[in-house]
Amino acid sequence: MQFYKKVDHEGLFIEDIKIELIPIDEEGNSDPQYIAEPVPPGLFWPKWNGTEWVEGGEASEPQPVIPSEVEVLRAQVRASDDRADFLEECLVEMAQLVYK
Repeated sequence: MQFYKKVDHEGLFIEDIKIELIPIDEEGNSDPQYIAEPVPPGLFWPKWNGTEWVEGGEASEPQPVIPSEVEVLRAQVRASDDRADFLEECLVEMAQLVYK
């Protein structure tokens, strides 16, 4: 048994597969979907170009997270509560200074 990399018709890596022999087509050629050469580390989307592994894709750009209206309102309520707590603490400190 040997490990092979299975690729699609465009050469993009699909999965690791463990088989004894590479399947052979009607003409006696080995199936080009099975690659014995290991994928070098660091490739985001490995692609077999016929002779070597190359980068077959690009990392998707992170999409900005747009908060829902409910999330925005919750954040505003939390901020308002925090501000009220801060002002209350300030009043307590001021009262302690005045009424020493």
